[in-house]
Amino acid sequence: MDRDFVFCVPPLAATFGTRPARAVPQRLVFTARMGGDRVVLDVAGRTAARIVNPSETSLQPFSVHEVLGDCLVEGICSGQRFSFATQAIVEFAGGACDA
Repeated sequence: MDRDFVFCVPPLAATFGTRPARAVPQRLVFTARMGGDRVVLDVAGRTAARIVNPSETSLQPFSVHEVLGDCLVEGICSGQRFSFATQAIVEFAGGACDA
């Protein structure tokens, strides 16, 4: 997702000297497999936020990214196929200083 569509919160995050974030992936696909079972989560991001937090152990802040969007889940469990669509929130951490 373009940086212009990633909201940085809280509004005072600039006081931490936070550099601009890198672009956030608009599509996130997760896969898992064990034996004959498998699952695929395919998330199409609609919006994202970058939450900047002060560090408790240093002067460098850290950030957490959250991507919200539509998710398609499909797979096989115990030989039975399944598939459904839902909404998803994917959260991942990234360095606020290293962008």
